[in-house]
Amino acid sequence: MQMKPKLSRSLLSKRMHEELHSSCCDSCAGSAFCSPQSMTCYATQAKSYYISCPASGGSGEGDGGLAPSPPTPALPACCGGCRTDQWCSPKSSSCYDIQAKPYYQPCGDDPRDRVVVDEIPTWADEFDNLDGSGRVNASNWVYENGDNFANNQELQFYTDRSDNSYVQGGVLKIVAKCEDYSNWGYTSARLTTQRQFDWGPGHRIEVKARVPTGRGTWPAIWMLPSDNTYG
Repeated sequence: MQMKPKLSRSLLSKRMHEELHSSCCDSCAGSAFCSPQSMTCYATQAKSYYISCPASGGSGEGDGGLAPSPPTPALPACCGGCRTDQWCSPKSSSCYDIQAKPYYQPCGDDPRDRVVVDEIPTWADEFDNLDGSGRVNASNWVYENGDNFANNQELQFYTDRSDNSYVQGGVLKIVAKCEDYSNWGYTSARLTTQRQFDWGPGHRIEVKARVPTGRGTWPAIWMLPSDNTYG
């Protein structure tokens, strides 16, 4: 008596499925689907019986018959030097801890200081240096040049020269120099938003700055009324 092995219906169905994948998808490298009837390759599954093919072609074992997963979105090009919890400016490629401007792009899935639309600041300057001049935005800032000895007995002369202030890498740099200038022994820079922008009650002002230490230095960031009522 001769014995013949029998395949169960489920095993036979699985084998037929694998054979269809192999014969149909082998010629469809780069296409997501193929038709087991016409052996034609397609980018989308226009018909329910189209078979999904892995990106590299072949039998598609282990994919469960599903279409390939979409690629992971690439980070914005400006994120090259940023941390994954920061934002970057596509205009200046600078990195920031907060989304101070709506066009800043996240450099990770969840920047730590994500700001919703209604929380975007009323006014902000991240010193992007968009025109490449190294100068501050003249619509935001005004230089106050000259001496200030009458108010604080200061020994420096304020200028708007690039020697004393310039924008670089998303930072406004103010430089005090020991030099003879206009009959004074020191120079520096003083900038203000007076007459440019005014804020009333209910506004929060945030400033991020790094100040030097040393004998004779007195770096300062002031909030003053629009009119010099208090001197």
